[in-house]
Amino acid sequence: MRVDILGAFREEEACIGRLTLTYPCTTIDLQGAEREARYSRAVRRAVLAPSGALLLVACNALTGAADLGVCEGADCTSSGGPNPEAGATDDATTSNPDGGGPDVLPPTCTDGQKACEGRTSATCVGTTWNKTPCAETCLDGACVAWPSCRNAAGSTCSTNETSCCESKPVPGGPFFRRNNNELPAIVSAFELDIYEVTVGRFRAFVEANAGTKLAPPAAGAGAHPKIPGSGWQTTWNKYLPSDASSLKSSLTNGTWTTSPGANETKPITRVPWLVAFAFCAWDGGRLPTFAEWSFAAAAGAEQRVYPWSSPANSTTITASHAAYSCNLDGTPYQCPSSYCDVDNAVPCNVTTCTNLGGSCVYPSCFGCDVSKDIATVGQLGQGAGKYGHFDLAGNVSELLLDATAVKSFEDSLVPTCVDCAAIMGPDPSQASTGGGGNKDYRVYVTGGGWRSSSTELRTTQLSGPRWDDTSDSMGFRCARD
Repeated sequence: MRVDILGAFREEEACIGRLTLTYPCTTIDLQGAEREARYSRAVRRAVLAPSGALLLVACNALTGAADLGVCEGADCTSSGGPNPEAGATDDATTSNPDGGGPDVLPPTCTDGQKACEGRTSATCVGTTWNKTPCAETCLDGACVAWPSCRNAAGSTCSTNETSCCESKPVPGGPFFRRNNNELPAIVSAFELDIYEVTVGRFRAFVEANAGTKLAPPAAGAGAHPKIPGSGWQTTWNKYLPSDASSLKSSLTNGTWTTSPGANETKPITRVPWLVAFAFCAWDGGRLPTFAEWSFAAAAGAEQRVYPWSSPANSTTITASHAAYSCNLDGTPYQCPSSYCDVDNAVPCNVTTCTNLGGSCVYPSCFGCDVSKDIATVGQLGQGAGKYGHFDLAGNVSELLLDATAVKSFEDSLVPTCVDCAAIMGPDPSQASTGGGGNKDYRVYVTGGGWRSSSTELRTTQLSGPRWDDTSDSMGFRCARD
């Protein structure tokens, strides 16, 4: 997790021209930025780290670079040694407000000191750190849940009573997207939430007044660490709901309820792509790429037809695997045949029925009900994928990081992919002004939902609604690094 020792400057990255760190006097010069008022205690604590580690995390915080050798525009020098101003008795190393701390803790510490090292909690015993990996994240030296599960109603999911925010690792590796030998890809290891984002988790987001024009994500938030430019763009802010009230109003006619109730562990629906992006960023994660999601669903090189397929080419699917075709409540989607209201002939022949003095009747279709046909997340355990993720097929289709201006998704998929994604431009509504593209960006959605047919749940499927479209059968889940 990226350290945020200079987080106060993130909103002013455009003003930062260079970074100079000098030991032992801790000179930090941020050209074009207001310095003295922003020198935080976090910076003083950070200099306890070994010089090389400090330079790396500082440059990373400012530029996003993962290696000093590519930390462009930074002049990082060190004379070594601790900073006497910092003091060995200074307390816990800083952590981000939503969890996670520096990538590297200082080598020594003061007895009783608590800190976070990424997603690992650390307590100092004597002068040595005692570290404990956290199931989710770390805050102020203690293991805590991700923000959406700290106080949310419905933060416990499935019969196993696991956290609705639990994520599991996906090992990554080579495979073929859409099970197509002409679309090879390599995905790095990552973590993926085992459940779709629930109503309860989303309620915590709404109650925090996040994801609105009043509280948009920070520039660059929610980025894939290996895909430049994949984070939040401030030009998107104007398309967010005005405030929490507007956000709530946009969620009607789906699984959202005005107050906590029976739907808290069902997946949230009616969420547009920008708000889904904002949620994952707020919750310490990001949207998964199409390549990542596909790897998890197809079990990588096994190239499964469905996430549960065993053998991999098995096309077996039942109501125990997934919620699809409106079958969860036992009443599948049906459209009764037309009939003549005179002789009840089925199907109705318009000419014959009219000659008899009657008219054709066309009964309404039935069997699809959003209140009955969406499962609670993890309810259908037989449908879990190889790596332990539920509902990758069915229940709700899932929004992904990718977005394209190209009408044909086949054309938008690059031939060879190494941690790749198609990235949304500065203005979602201005994807193209000609040349056969879309006027508006289209976002990648996959997995199929509770209304979808069995074939639409296969790991090869991909669709592309507009960036601002919502649906009562579309949701999302978050990835983490």
